[in-house]
Amino acid sequence: SVLQPTAAGVVLASVILGGTFIGMTALGLVAARESGGEPHRALAAMTAVFGVGQIAGPSFAGLVSQKTGDFTLPSLVAAAALVAAAVARTPGKKRRARCRTFHQASASRRTSSSTARRQLAAA
Repeated sequence: SVLQPTAAGVVLASVILGGTFIGMTALGLVAARESGGEPHRALAAMTAVFGVGQIAGPSFAGLVSQKTGDFTLPSLVAAAALVAAAVARTPGKKRRARCRTFHQASASRRTSSSTARRQLAAA
């Protein structure tokens, strides 16, 4: 919205930014389940890091906007941080294989549970 200060620019920026948070939350839940440890700890760590960003981001933006007179630079830095996080989180070959195995096992469990429900309903 700082690069396109129109109603359409604000709506587009809102959709894009909102989409990243939905996706990151979903990826965080999957990563917590796949971690092999306690998913509660992984989610707690993710929440804590998110909280640090919620404190540091506005502070940084306020300081920079005071110096520059607008929010263009802080907004671009925030966008670059989102892109860097997405690139860092992009799975490599090993991770994709683990994800595929996890999703196949999940699908198998769902199929088994729906089959069991049908068998119970038929009995």
